[in-house]
Amino acid sequence: MNKKKWYSGMVVSTLLLTAMLSACGQNTNSSSTDNAAKTNATNAAKASNNGGSEEKVKLTVAVFAEELDFWQQKIAEPSFAAALPNVTVDLQSFANADELTKTMKIRQAANEFPDVTYLKAANLIDFQSTIAPWKKDDVLVQSNKFVSAYENNKTPEGDYYGLPMKVMSDWVFYRKSVFQELGLEIPKTWQQFVDLSVKIKDSGKYQPIAMGGKDKWPVYPFAEWLPEAIGKSQPTLLSDLAKSDQPFTAVSPFSKAFGKFDQLIKADVMGKALDTSWTDAENMIVNKKAAMLVAANFFYPDYVKLGGDVGDLGVFPIPDVDNESDTITQVGQVDLFFVLSKKSAHPEEARKVVAWFMGNEVYAPYIERTGMVATVDLPASGTKTVFQEAADTLTYKQKMLIPGDENFNKIRNEVQFDTHVIGQYMLTGKDYQKSLEDLNEKWAKARKKLGIQ
Repeated sequence: MNKKKWYSGMVVSTLLLTAMLSACGQNTNSSSTDNAAKTNATNAAKASNNGGSEEKVKLTVAVFAEELDFWQQKIAEPSFAAALPNVTVDLQSFANADELTKTMKIRQAANEFPDVTYLKAANLIDFQSTIAPWKKDDVLVQSNKFVSAYENNKTPEGDYYGLPMKVMSDWVFYRKSVFQELGLEIPKTWQQFVDLSVKIKDSGKYQPIAMGGKDKWPVYPFAEWLPEAIGKSQPTLLSDLAKSDQPFTAVSPFSKAFGKFDQLIKADVMGKALDTSWTDAENMIVNKKAAMLVAANFFYPDYVKLGGDVGDLGVFPIPDVDNESDTITQVGQVDLFFVLSKKSAHPEEARKVVAWFMGNEVYAPYIERTGMVATVDLPASGTKTVFQEAADTLTYKQKMLIPGDENFNKIRNEVQFDTHVIGQYMLTGKDYQKSLEDLNEKWAKARKKLGIQ
């Protein structure tokens, strides 16, 4: 897959549009992108005006707390009343994906699932019995460029459980001025990345990598996504784990990835990671106390909001390879899906809320705010973002992170498999190899207990 096509839909401080996937096969000149954006606006208008009644209805919409103000602001604007004059929305906010998912499982059991909610890709399988699928001939589905990215998103009838909302990928964010000051170049291999980090540490002026290990989840680029990059030849890496009694041997992508992460830990280039929260880590690179931070697109709007120097920020993909002749693999995933409830009393209005949100007037500023990749075509701005600069100058390919299948989820729950826990455990200096040996033993027992072959 061509790297420029992947990131051509990236929008951060301004909106930028070209074709994002080779499967789209679209011309990338300004005329075609404007036409595509007009098509998206037309599709959204058709979708929001399709069906529904004039009775006064109230819908429940579950969102993240960090986006609550955006929803409130946009619902108060004329476009919402124009699209849904008979609808009021009860916005219910959740601190994060874990809190939302746990609450949705409780509500699913109590038949109180919201009319519209966000869901992560990995959770689609848990709510299939509650979800009202998006029809394959729906204009919102047909205009979405990532709707077919996940096999577990497709129903037996060929419809889709969730409508992809936004996409993110992993990046190493770095301060350009630090690299210039120390004479550093963007690394093309993992060893170069380690050596570069050590050189920054030896300067005595900056912490090489800001790592919020206190919060556990910030280790995911190394403990969760790096195995996917190294296992580039296995598109369904997680599902493949369920097919073996010992999937974590020394030659496995997970073992190799943890070995690379262990190199960074032993090089002592992340400071007091276990005493550092994610917020602390963000502020370290914003205030130029750290030279790099590894995260997905979601960090960019935080950097801007915290007052970081946008002109001094660059990005490059995590160099997972050992030889310069090998092509770096960057991992990405659909960050969120819009999901509708099968038991909604007002299914047409629920669908129209999503159609309104995905229209240019609402969705374009949302993508700009979040720094993510759009899943539909948006108007082009002509201004390059930090991500587009990387796509234009660096060589890498992409791999979509595909959630595990039902067997994987059963085993994962049985053995409580959590790569974030392993990653945080490694930050304490513990041996990851012993953890993987123990995990292999538990994995084999779980497969036998669950009758998985």
